[in-house]
Amino acid sequence: MLLLTFDGLTFFSIRFFFVPFTRLSYILVPGFITGIVTLLVGAYNLPPKDLWSKLGESDIAVVTGGSRGLGSEITKQLLQRNVIVYMLDRQEPVQDDMMQNNPRLHFINCDLGDEDQLHRTITELIAHLRNSDQYISVLVNNAGIRDNKSLVRLDFERVKQVFNVNTLSQVFILQKVVSNHLKYNENGKLSIVTVSSILGTFAPKNLSIYSASKAAQIMLHDALQQELKQHKRIRLLLVTSGQMDTELFKDVKPTKQLVAPVVKHAELAKTIVEKVDIGFMGCLSKPLYANFLPGVRTAPMFVQDFCRWVSEMDEQIKEEKD
Repeated sequence: MLLLTFDGLTFFSIRFFFVPFTRLSYILVPGFITGIVTLLVGAYNLPPKDLWSKLGESDIAVVTGGSRGLGSEITKQLLQRNVIVYMLDRQEPVQDDMMQNNPRLHFINCDLGDEDQLHRTITELIAHLRNSDQYISVLVNNAGIRDNKSLVRLDFERVKQVFNVNTLSQVFILQKVVSNHLKYNENGKLSIVTVSSILGTFAPKNLSIYSASKAAQIMLHDALQQELKQHKRIRLLLVTSGQMDTELFKDVKPTKQLVAPVVKHAELAKTIVEKVDIGFMGCLSKPLYANFLPGVRTAPMFVQDFCRWVSEMDEQIKEEKD
């Protein structure tokens, strides 16, 4: 008999018995093994039940870049679960039925590319919450901008701006939120969501700086996950998505829809918040090909060039003219 246990909890037991290897066996056995592996992986990515609670009215979330696109949909999903949401963005959110006059939504006008403004905003927000004995339990680093010029033609001030918004702002927010959590709320839960991109693993022409900033996000997530591994109530989720149906890449005409469909941002937001709700830790990649593309990066050059040719990825980002 095999007992499958995780953190002291027994999920199920299996009694072994031998059956003749028929054609049916060749169908059932691989499916059975796949099911076992799926359960094991799923259990490994989840926290012990006694250390985690579902999202609710006691939770406080911070969402950067929450006024449009994916960030807006994540905010709506959190509000549906009665979470208090602090939205950091330069633009005020579109006022729909969910957001209009919602007392649980707090918009903070903040330019994440402005270092002084960001430092002041985050420091004041954390202090304000701490004075009321409240702490951030969900952090979604979602804000992002891009520029589609070749590296040699890109103004260096614009390079710094992209990194400030996409990467350095995230570093500062992580440092402040995590250090405050460990010092004052170590026994509380904290979910950290990093919205990166599959382009952080395989960069197309004319998106060098955007892709580099997204690659930096992935490495930050990987290192921080190991640094915080002993804290079972801190859960990190990395999101690496392909092209979404948002404003950021609306000028890019999608190709090869059969193998690389455009990701619907509303559906992705729903999945992200569902993962946060159960304390899932790991990587969420959409669509299917995004789970395998990082492996292409280490393949021989002719394999990489073949993938680029088939996907036409280097033809889709047109260089912006001065």
